[in-house]
Amino acid sequence: QYVVNPGFDLVAHDALDTGIGDTFVVAVHEGMVDEQIQALGLSDRVSLAHRAEQRTLSDYYRNADLLVAPSLAPESWGLVGPEAMYFGLPVVAFDVGATAEWLEHRETGLLVAAGNVERFVEARWEILTDAQTRACWGQEAAPRATGLLGHIGRFSRDVEMVYSRAVTHRERD
Repeated sequence: QYVVNPGFDLVAHDALDTGIGDTFVVAVHEGMVDEQIQALGLSDRVSLAHRAEQRTLSDYYRNADLLVAPSLAPESWGLVGPEAMYFGLPVVAFDVGATAEWLEHRETGLLVAAGNVERFVEARWEILTDAQTRACWGQEAAPRATGLLGHIGRFSRDVEMVYSRAVTHRERD
């Protein structure tokens, strides 16, 4: 089982053609993926998790072998990758935006040149078919994500404190 985030349309045709037995995909997406899945006849092997609760996402991550992040949107710093890494999942992602800030190529997963769908599919295969590497990268991913997510938490608290002080200061004026 593996989890896919936005960009599913780029790998939908190949999503279940793993040749590894029972493969089940969870697509965490807020888009028009439903129609794509039905048109491809994949409804029985793809589960959609639209805006899933954190508890539900945790369950998906715990039961997955890999996070596939095919988004080509140059996000400044997405959370889905570090969240999956926190649960010990290696990640396959396109090298766009700040992805390389959290995903260490060949240490916590694989970075693929933006738009190279063929290599992206190969990278997914590479991780799914090599249990030893997958486990090793997953073990590396968890502590890395813990540090990254802890940094985000501290940053969020600091920003919240600044806003709180600004509001308090403005109320006194």
